[in-house]
Amino acid sequence: MTQFEQELADVKAEVISMWQLVLLQLSKSRQAMLTFDKDLAREVIAKEKRVNALELKIDGDCENVFALY
Repeated sequence: MTQFEQELADVKAEVISMWQLVLLQLSKSRQAMLTFDKDLAREVIAKEKRVNALELKIDGDCENVFALY
């Protein structure tokens, strides 16, 4: 596997990881809304920072791949 292919695979793995977290967040937010669970809603809000951080990391990684190749 070339360096380029490895970097693309790494970005793909990060996107999949972020997507799984987003799906979990959507499920939890739906549950919090349906059951009026304020604690679960707070948990979703707290983890939003992690989703945002992953997005910024992926953006940076993509910029690096574009710049290098």
